[in-house]
Amino acid sequence: MNKKFLFSLIVIIFIAVIGLGFYYFNINIVKKENLSCTKEAKSCPDGTIVGRVPPKCDFSPCPGEEEGIFVLTPKTDEVVQSPLMIEGKAKVPWFFEAEFKAELYDENKNLLGTGILTAQDDWMKEDFVPFKGEIEFKEPSGYFGVLRFMSTNPSGLPEQQKQFEVVVRFK
Repeated sequence: MNKKFLFSLIVIIFIAVIGLGFYYFNINIVKKENLSCTKEAKSCPDGTIVGRVPPKCDFSPCPGEEEGIFVLTPKTDEVVQSPLMIEGKAKVPWFFEAEFKAELYDENKNLLGTGILTAQDDWMKEDFVPFKGEIEFKEPSGYFGVLRFMSTNPSGLPEQQKQFEVVVRFK
């Protein structure tokens, strides 16, 4: 009788372990399946499209959104020539006295030109403010370049300096 009881107990424990394992396995599969998001898309100010990402299914940030700047012209990978017209939107930290700077480099990191970008509206408001500017630049070496935007940093502190880059192409 003792052997029958011990055998029954082992069988019950075995079935319970198998049942719990199956339960946890299924729960984890259901959790992983819930990580997919709807296939909605959002159009960014610079023309790129972003989708929703797990786990919260929020939209991916647009290029520059986290940095507080949207570059509308030129777009990434756009062919540019001198003079280069620049337009976009930026938030307060980029501006000081309604201005900030842009620099154009070729693929060999040679500085080709600089320009001052000027706010086209009240630069002290919390929302994005339109800006415009122009860079006249010398002949690049190579086919690709980087347009670097740098916030005005009156403090001079490196941690206060904001930068954002757009890759461009030359004719």
